Parts: sequence; C-alpha cells; structure tokens
Amino acid sequence: MGAGFDRFSIRRDYLPGSLGSYFFRSADDLEANTPSEYVIHVPLSEDAGTARFSVNQLSAFVQEETRIGERLNVRLGLRMDIPLMPDTPAHNPAVERSFGLGTSELPSGVVHFSPRAGFNLGLGADRRTQIRGGAGLFTGRPPFAWLANAYQNTGLSSVFVTCRRRNLGVPDPEIVPGFDPLAPPPTACADGSGGTFGGPTVTAFDPDFRFPRDFKTSLAIDHRLPEGFVLSLEGIYTRAVNQISFEDINIGLPILESQRTAPNGYTYGFGYSRGEVFANPGAGDEYVDPPPGSPPVRREPIFIPRRRDAAFGQVIKIGDRARNFSYALSDRLRKRFGDRLSVDVGYAFNRSADVRSLASWRARPPSFRDRLEAAGSRCCMWGNRGGPTPTCTPTTSTATRTRDSDGPSTSRTT
Repeated sequence: MGAGFDRFSIRRDYLPGSLGSYFFRSADDLEANTPSEYVIHVPLSEDAGTARFSVNQLSAFVQEETRIGERLNVRLGLRMDIPLMPDTPAHNPAVERSFGLGTSELPSGVVHFSPRAGFNLGLGADRRTQIRGGAGLFTGRPPFAWLANAYQNTGLSSVFVTCRRRNLGVPDPEIVPGFDPLAPPPTACADGSGGTFGGPTVTAFDPDFRFPRDFKTSLAIDHRLPEGFVLSLEGIYTRAVNQISFEDINIGLPILESQRTAPNGYTYGFGYSRGEVFANPGAGDEYVDPPPGSPPVRREPIFIPRRRDAAFGQVIKIGDRARNFSYALSDRLRKRFGDRLSVDVGYAFNRSADVRSLASWRARPPSFRDRLEAAGSRCCMWGNRGGPTPTCTPTTSTATRTRDSDGPSTSRTT
C-alpha cells in the first residue's frame, strides 16, 4: 500500500487573435492595403491573457497478492485519485442562466476509484502451460491547458471585434483599418466605431465531468513446446469509461434538408448539401461586397451560425463521450540456444476507434495496424584467460514490417 501527493502550479500566457487578423479578397487588394475584414481579440482586463492556477492531486493505493493452492496466484488492487483545484474561475451568471453551466465550477474533489485484479495459473503436471490475465480501471490526468481555458474563457475577460466592408449600395466608408506593422494592433474600426462585437467564447465543465478513465483487460497463454520453444498468445482490450469530449452548445436547431432549397435562398455554395446546416440564408448579406464593376445586389452570404444566445459566440462544454476502444492480438515464438543466442519472432494486430482524435480537428474512422517482428540476440563474452570472470555484452538485431490502414507499409532492420 502507499500514498502520493502531486502539486502543479501553472501559468499560461495565451490570448489567440490578440494581434489581429486581416483578410484580403485579392493580391491587388493586398498590394493596395485595402483589407475586406479585420478581426481582433480584445482583452477587457490587464490579465485577460494570463491564467494562473494550481492543481493538487491526492492518491492512495492498496494491493494484495495471495496464492491459492499450488498453481494459482491472484492479485487484487484498488487505487484512489482525488484532484483538488483551490483556485476558482470567475462566475458568469449570464452563462448559467442561458446554458445551465457554472463557469466557476471545476471537477475538484471528485473521488476516482480504480479497482483492478490479475491472476496467473499454471496447468499440467510440469506446468508447461501458463494462463495469465487481468482487468481493471485506469485513471489519468487531462492536459492542464484545457483547465486554463476554463479559467480564461469565462465570457467576462475578452471579446472579439470585427470590422467588415459592407455592401450598402454606396461607396464603402472607411471601416476596415489598414495593416501597419509598425503600429499597435487597432482595437476599433477605422471610422472609430466598435464594429461588430462577436460574442465572447466560453469554456465550462459539465457538472458530471470525470477525469479520463479506461477499462482494460488482457488474457494470455504461454506454452513450452518441444525443443525448448515457447509460444505465447495474448489479447488486450481497452474501452473508454470516461473520455474527454468538446461540444459547442451555443448552436441553434439545424435547418431541415427539405427546407434548404434554392427558392429559400440556399445554393450550392451555401448549405446545399446532405450535412446539417445551422445558419439562415442571407444572414450575412450586409457584409458582402459585390465584385468590381457589379451593381450592389444580394450576394452569396457569409456563414453566420444560429445561436441559442446571440450574446455569446462558442460555448464549449467539456464533458464525457465514452465511445473509444481498441484491441490488440499478438503471438510470439521464442527460443534460447545456450547462454549466448536467443531468437524471437512475433506478429501483432491492433485496431482502434476514436470518436474524435484530440490531436486533430477531424473525426477519425476505426484504424488498424499489423506488425511482424523478428529479433535475434547474441551474447559476446569478454575477458582475459586466467583473469576475472568474463562478462556478457548482448547485441540484438531486429527486422520489422508494419502496415497501417491509413498509410503505406514500412520495413526496418536494425
């Protein structure tokens, strides 16, 4: 049995978009420094771009191993983890009224239990066969950058300002500021107005959020064959119990596909597809310029999504969506030739499914990988005759061939 205590002190300076972004319709506009749009993330306080907080984690575990008869060993264990977050983000009552989430609520003080068990069973009079396996829950920590988002994105510390040229039927007023690399990023439009204030981004935790936790189980058999060969077969299965997911809950109801027709304003360039659409046609017409030489008539609109609450932009809920799984099957044949040489050949097949890979913006389909590996180890004896006991320096040669579902086969020899 044992216990542990970890403390993490984090400071993150990060305010994406705080230097501003300029958009130009053409290379000529870029040369003339006449942008069509300017967006900047404006802090509302001096420390809006800084998150300071600490995380404490208490842990304890107990394990017991017992022998039942002459052939069976059993191991039982239990681990407990308790994350503690003494610093609290600012509370935004407007977010709680609209979405039922508290920006000051964190997954602090939640007890995570992780029981596990394993066994080892010898079969046969000479125990030539061994069956081993186990199952249990395993808890990890989420990246603390996501906790930093909850401290910064409360909807009270920053706001997005957007300046766009408009299709008003008259010459464009000076709205979008030009790019000046020697001047500080402007925080207002060229005409002095505040432009269009996009709703602030909010990040909050689901009240039922738990740290990532997986269920893992394995079963293997080892059998001694004639001539000193050992054959091993093993299977491992992993299933997510608590898997982190992100959801923008500030999106209105989708528009039915039957309503997305040309008479209703939908075209091939806007919403005319089989995917879900969350924006009304024409919602961004006032922000679209006509092509040069064309009359100021209605143009293809900018995509402006429906929002449950127009006072906010994205409202990201960090919750659970436990659908990930993976399994692996492998076999291995090995043999030792005296004290100086061993040979090992194995094959492994892996398959995994990830609802949404957090290393990428897109969802990933189930993937597989198979791997064939052969290895040989030779022990070279070093020492002088009549001197100290010779020492053995092992050298290993390995040849592998790997094939992935989303890539070409690769081979390597070392």
